[in-house]
Amino acid sequence: MILCAGFGQRSRPLTDELPKPLLPVGDRPLLAHIARQLRSKGRAVAVANTHWLPDKISNIHGELEITLKLIHEAEIRGVAGAVAGARHLLEAPAVIWSGDILLEDAPLDELAARAERSGQLCLAVAPARGAGTVGLDAQGRMVRVRGETHGVEVRSADYVSLFAAGRDALAELPEQGDLFADYCLPKLRRGEPIETCPIAGRWWDIGTPATYLQTNFDWLSQHATTPRGSYVAASADVAAGVRVESSVVGDGARVVGSGALEHCVVWPGSVALAPLSRCVVTPRGVVAATAPASP
Repeated sequence: MILCAGFGQRSRPLTDELPKPLLPVGDRPLLAHIARQLRSKGRAVAVANTHWLPDKISNIHGELEITLKLIHEAEIRGVAGAVAGARHLLEAPAVIWSGDILLEDAPLDELAARAERSGQLCLAVAPARGAGTVGLDAQGRMVRVRGETHGVEVRSADYVSLFAAGRDALAELPEQGDLFADYCLPKLRRGEPIETCPIAGRWWDIGTPATYLQTNFDWLSQHATTPRGSYVAASADVAAGVRVESSVVGDGARVVGSGALEHCVVWPGSVALAPLSRCVVTPRGVVAATAPASP
C-alpha cells in the first residue's frame, strides 16, 4: 500500500498544485519512482489512498509500472486507519510505504518476511540523523517513540515511513488513528515488542520545498544527462542564450531569457525565465527554496 492521502502542508505552496506523491523528482513523479521500485522487487499491484487533489492521482495511475487500486478517504483516517480501511484489498504480510518518502533500496522482502514470522509490525529504520525519531534496544526492537521510552535504549534511529504488517497487526489496526499514538505506544506500554528492520542506502523525506529541491539535486548526482550536470527532457525547449546548470527541466517545459538557470527544478509544462537560481518553477509561478546540505 502507498499512502497518498496527506495534505502536504509542509510542502506548500508546491502541494497547492499537486499532491505530494506527484511532485516531480528528476524525470518522473515521486509516486512513479516508488512504483518502479515496487515493480523491480516483484510487486505488480498496490493500493493507494487519496484525499487531497484525488483527481490528480486518478489521472496518473494508469501511467505507472504497477496496477494501482485507489481508495478515496473523504476524511483523513491517519496511517493506522488508512491501512485498516484497505484491509479488504490487502493480504498479510502487507507492506505500507508513505508516498512522500523516497528510498534508494527499500527492504521490502525482509520487512515482509519478518512481519510474516511474527504476525506483527516491522518498521524500517535508518541510522539516526541527530537524536533519532525512535530508540532501539539491543535486539533492534523499538523502545522509544513520541517522547515515551519502554525498555532499555542502546541506540537511536530514524523511522523512514515504511513498514510491514503481519496477519495479527493487520487485523488489529484501528479504523481511525495514528500508527504510533494509537497502535504502537499502547503495545509498548503493555510490554509487547515492535520489531524493526534496517535499510541500506540513502532515503529522502520530501517535506519542505528546500528538502524537495535537495532530493532533486541528489537524483541529478547520478542521472545528469548534460555536461553541466543537468537533466533536460527531450521535449523541453531551452533558449539559445540560457545555460542550464545543475538543474532539472521537465517534459514540455520552456526556459526563456538569457543567462544561467542554476540549481532549479522546472516542472513539466512550466515556463522559467533566466537568470534564475535555487527555485522550483511550476505552472503557477516560481517558488524560492534554499536546499540544505546533503546528509
